[in-house]
Amino acid sequence: GVLPMPGGALLSAPIVDEERSRVGVSPVDGAYINLWFRHITFLVYPLTPAIIVLSEVSGVPVSQLLPYLIPAFLAMALSGYMLSIRGIKSTKNPVKRDRGSVIQLLLALLPIAIVPVLGIVLDVPSSIPVAIGVALAVLLGRPSRDMLVKAVKDAKLPKFALAMIGIMVFRGVVLASGVGELASSTLQGLPVPLPILIAVSAFFLGL
Repeated sequence: GVLPMPGGALLSAPIVDEERSRVGVSPVDGAYINLWFRHITFLVYPLTPAIIVLSEVSGVPVSQLLPYLIPAFLAMALSGYMLSIRGIKSTKNPVKRDRGSVIQLLLALLPIAIVPVLGIVLDVPSSIPVAIGVALAVLLGRPSRDMLVKAVKDAKLPKFALAMIGIMVFRGVVLASGVGELASSTLQGLPVPLPILIAVSAFFLGL
């Protein structure tokens, strides 16, 4: 989930499917677990495109946004656990995990974990932890030159940059035209509690 990309679930699906078959979980439940738990991190991971756009459009730093999103993240994690993982019984033949495999897992997660630690906890500008995370990933993974070139191409950076520019231009047009204020005043005149109005409006705009 901390690797937001189109079709990113395809990366986690084989891993989940292997564990699913080992513990006797149905393919449907395995697909649900893969989809649900891949997306809950989108609420709190600072490199999620939705978080970046929300911060840029609202003018609120990511470090101030995330504390308000943590309750929703915890609620999604708990509900997902209650509806899926809680009923899974442990396998009779558990996989043996030695100290070396645990260290390898921690090293693999280090490039990903360093971004929120530096960006949120220490309030370092996002470009610095991202650069450090990329450098660590290259040093630890030792990808070939062809793999690096393919990774850059698959990232579709020009399209993402154009999307960000388009969003900011649209924001400027909305603010300059006064449409946002008109819509806000109209909605506030409705006989609906403000928290519910905000939640419903955000839901439909998110579609």
